[in-house]
Amino acid sequence: MDAKLEIISFNLNPYKKNEGNSTFSDIFNKKIQSSQIAAIYQKLVNILDNPSDSSYHRVGKKAFTLIGDKSGYNSTDNLIYGLLKGGDLGNGKTKGKLIDKNEEENLDGNVINDKYFFIIYFPLNDKKGYVLFQSYKDEGIRKVFIDTIMKQLFSLDEEYKKPTTESFYPAIIKEEFKQNALVKEIKFTDRQLSSRLSDEQSFQSIANEFKIEVKITPIGGGVATRLYRRFIESLGLQKIGDNNLQNFDRTSIVVQNEITKKVTHFELGNDFEDIKPRIYLKDRVDFDNNELPEYNSLKEYCLQLLSEIKNEDNNLRNIRRNDS
Repeated sequence: MDAKLEIISFNLNPYKKNEGNSTFSDIFNKKIQSSQIAAIYQKLVNILDNPSDSSYHRVGKKAFTLIGDKSGYNSTDNLIYGLLKGGDLGNGKTKGKLIDKNEEENLDGNVINDKYFFIIYFPLNDKKGYVLFQSYKDEGIRKVFIDTIMKQLFSLDEEYKKPTTESFYPAIIKEEFKQNALVKEIKFTDRQLSSRLSDEQSFQSIANEFKIEVKITPIGGGVATRLYRRFIESLGLQKIGDNNLQNFDRTSIVVQNEITKKVTHFELGNDFEDIKPRIYLKDRVDFDNNELPEYNSLKEYCLQLLSEIKNEDNNLRNIRRNDS
């Protein structure tokens, strides 16, 4: 099922009057009159799995709920973890028996469930947190789950607006990808005036401007990322018009991880800093007979990766402190 892990960083988004004192401790002391992790966890439970109501938490055409015996919190590490079940509504769909194609059952009013693991990390004395969310090839409930907790857990009327979020790619994952990746295709794109390409009037009369694309594909191999800069500099000696390749407006590349064989397309910045490798869980965690991540193995891996993210944040803080 191509199980993968996505990481979302988020920052509290206070109204202007509260900018100087915005921390997770502050928002929860105001929101639920407590900054105890146990109380915050209970607030999340009430949002996702209200004990007085056995229905799913529905958002549009999707619904999900918390599996209580696979969920909990860690007060020392300021985090909540859990397992969700949910997915698309079955309205307009049917299910059939594999052994009898003529028999089918209407799925209106049902939820087509998958299971999703998550960790929410929110250091109480800070305003930046992370969500680690395990999903599959398609989006599933990731977007609606993130949106729900940002609106209902980390927002507060007249105090905190919905947090800002963005995908996060840990340095350790980027480095791992670079070590195991080969560049399989390079494409340079530029727009040039016809007068820069030729002095001939007949050529210039065809169009005022041309879009130029140059694609380079190593046949039967690839360029190791550590050698890419030297390779690109060699190519950059070739001019088209009055511009060489390395100065074209855009450089996009296709990179393949030689271990997972997964392919990534991205626009290149300096030294692969813009690369956004997906974290596929195959060979990182154990899987059950249905090719689903095994809960304890997945939880352990996520906690280890979160520890790396914390170290990365601490190192950045130390660098900023030394530079100031």
